[in-house]
Parts: sequence; structure tokens; C-alpha cells
Amino acid sequence: MFLLSIVATIFPPLGFITDLLGINVGGIPGEGNPVAFLTVCVFLVILIIGEILIFKFKRWI
Repeated sequence: MFLLSIVATIFPPLGFITDLLGINVGGIPGEGNPVAFLTVCVFLVILIIGEILIFKFKRWI
């Protein structure tokens, strides 16, 4: 049951951010900045690492 909770906690934030940035509209922050993609990727990796650390702290992993 803990595995399902872990998966259900990790994937929705990642899906939300990637879905939000996948919308084909103008005016998205960082649209013309070549470093914006790298920044979003680094943010997502930090988010995953933070969630994994929380799960280890709670001894779920």
C-alpha cells in the first residue's frame, strides 16, 4: 500500500508542471529563454529528490 501512496504522490506534481508547460499558447514564462527548459528539469529533479527524502524520513522506503 505504501508503494501506491508513493507513486500517487510523486507523479501528479510532475504531470501538472509538464502539462502546464505543454500548452501551446503565447506568454509562457521563459518561452524565449534557452535555459528555461533546463531550469524546469532541475526543479522537477529537486522535487522528486525532496519527496523521496520525505518518504525515507517517514520510513516508507
